[in-house]
Amino acid sequence: MKKRILVTLCSTILLSAPLLFGCSNPNKGDNELSNSQLEVRLPEAFYGHNFIVVAGNINESGCALIFDDKGTPEIQNGSAHVDFYDIGFELLPMYQDVISGEVTLFLPFKVTEQVIDDGYFKNGNEYRFYLRYKNPDYYCAVSLNDRTITTPDKVLMEGMM
Repeated sequence: MKKRILVTLCSTILLSAPLLFGCSNPNKGDNELSNSQLEVRLPEAFYGHNFIVVAGNINESGCALIFDDKGTPEIQNGSAHVDFYDIGFELLPMYQDVISGEVTLFLPFKVTEQVIDDGYFKNGNEYRFYLRYKNPDYYCAVSLNDRTITTPDKVLMEGMM
């Protein structure tokens, strides 16, 4: 009789342990974090802002990053003649890291279609924008999408378009 009660009590404790200690069943979707809770999101401070770097001379190229009022990005390639053109791109998941002691958001993307040869962005390559905001200052830069690169190729200025 004592063994039966002990076994029943132990079984009840083992079965209720996930509920008591906050563990969840990995097969049960209700307790899992959704993908949207795990994603890094663009701070609303960037909504409706734009960033640009223009070509300084014939050997340089420019680029621009424009956010609409909903935070949707538009990316432009700038030729050495300071003409800017929209590019086709595939957004990759945003992530964040610490660069030079600053928490930096990274907006990576792959260029799928661009129309100028002398621009910064090239078809098929992956790039990333570095984004930081400390009221009232914005920081935006760009480089290839390579986590070993800690110094960007170009720093873009806010509010130039």
